[in-house]
This record gives sequence, C-alpha cells and structure tokens, in this order.
Amino acid sequence: MQTTSYTDFRQNLKSYMHQVNDTPEPLTVTNPKFNNNIVVLSVDTYESIMETLAIMSNTKLMERIKESDWQLTQRGFKQHKLLINMHNKH
Repeated sequence: MQTTSYTDFRQNLKSYMHQVNDTPEPLTVTNPKFNNNIVVLSVDTYESIMETLAIMSNTKLMERIKESDWQLTQRGFKQHKLLINMHNKH
C-alpha cells in the first residue's frame, strides 16, 4: 500500500484521485502531527470490499459455497461443450 503525507496529498489531490481509480491499490494518507491517518479507496474497490463482507457475513450463503467447493473437490466435475441452438430463417 502506498503512503503519502497529508501535505503531499492535498497538493496533488487530482493525481492521487486518478491513481486510486486506475488501480485497486489503496492509498494511506498520514498526518503525524495529529495522528489521524486515513485510507483512500476508489468507489469500485470500496464496493467490492463491502460486497465481500456481506457475502462472508451471510452464514447460509457461506455454507452453500463451502458445500459446493467440497462437492467440486470430492466428486470432480465434467466440462461440457456449450450447445447453441440456432434456428435457420427461410
């Protein structure tokens, strides 16, 4: 995770906003004088984190995921060719 000072962040805000939106990498902004650091994320990264937390906190869904994973590893799986039914128009 990249770190920058509050002063540098303020002076280069536009550049840092582009940076966090172009990569999933968060940015830590430090302010040692007041000891109140922050982390800056893109909206996409934030929403992804929130979705992951929601899924992981849903015990029923996590049980289904674990069961599916177990079935896949124990029973294996078969890959099938996708069949597309196309109707000829005459």
